Amino acid sequence: MLSLVWLWAAFACVRYEEIHFEDVPRKLVVNAIASPEGLRAHVSKSALVTDNQTDFELPSAQVSVFVNKYYQGDMVLDDDPADSVNFRGQFILPGYTPQADEEIIIEASSDGFRTARGETRFPVPCRIERVDTTRLRPTTSPTAPDDSYRLRFHVRIADVPTDTTLCYRLFLNQVVTIERDGERWVYSTLASSAWESLYGLYYNYNPLGEYGGSTSIFAGIELRYEDSAFKSYGESGGLEQLDASYGLGTFVSDGVGEDQTIYFSVNPMMTSYRDDSTTVQVDYVVYLLSISEEYYNYFQSLRDYSFKLAGVEFGSLLESAASYGNVTDGLGLVASYQMDSVVIHMPFDTIPPRFP
Repeated sequence: MLSLVWLWAAFACVRYEEIHFEDVPRKLVVNAIASPEGLRAHVSKSALVTDNQTDFELPSAQVSVFVNKYYQGDMVLDDDPADSVNFRGQFILPGYTPQADEEIIIEASSDGFRTARGETRFPVPCRIERVDTTRLRPTTSPTAPDDSYRLRFHVRIADVPTDTTLCYRLFLNQVVTIERDGERWVYSTLASSAWESLYGLYYNYNPLGEYGGSTSIFAGIELRYEDSAFKSYGESGGLEQLDASYGLGTFVSDGVGEDQTIYFSVNPMMTSYRDDSTTVQVDYVVYLLSISEEYYNYFQSLRDYSFKLAGVEFGSLLESAASYGNVTDGLGLVASYQMDSVVIHMPFDTIPPRFP
């Protein structure tokens, strides 16, 4: 009887409140990138999580481009009707190639929305002068096998004669090309789909057969940004080390040493292999991007959502917040970059490759 009284008392304390959400005006969403290949943009419209149907595509928008304050032209729709992967609302500007230090302004408009505007300054070119590599033996296991080594990259950046602080991004792609019995497969950690990636190589189909190692899923490569140029937490050594791992490869020229060399490493280190029937060519492609300030600020804002300490993902515990954007009267990011790359062909070894 006493239990029933306590149960009745608990339900008697329940109170239901009706919550009313304010009407939020819909906005245009403009994401655009300028590169040496030209100018591309995607235009859509914002949607609320409370909407029953999230219809955000907007291929009917009008997108105008201004370069150094002068009208350059209107972007044209570049949607492929047969493309079921990319969202509609993709735009390009035919015949335009951005030049260093140009100010690019994009204005998008559509009936029922305020005109959204974003701008970026096209960065100066960047160049990789030289890339050297060294093998790092695991400190916890002096007798560890070769495929547990890390590969360290020493990337020397060409000096740019300017007094302005430059923003960069440095990252890596691992490409594995397999030829066997007259067939050829190419897998990449930067592939657009799982089937084409190293994840696809291991999880979907493994042409290496007995060379494939265990049955676990290959999760890609682990980049470790070791150089102090990637760190931004001041005197906190522990946080600096984590920041280097989660900084997404972005840094500024002020943080580069006098020798203009940046260091990072990758695990696992793979070597090429060849026998009578199989050839496995392993390439590492080092990418250096000179990026606009908006590009840099966007990636810096993402680090707060990928911060892990002692196995706890602190990014998921943060209060919700908008990521960085530079579009006025709308949402999104308008940015730009220039790029250089160097390919490192790994030497052939006598040990068949393993995928952990």
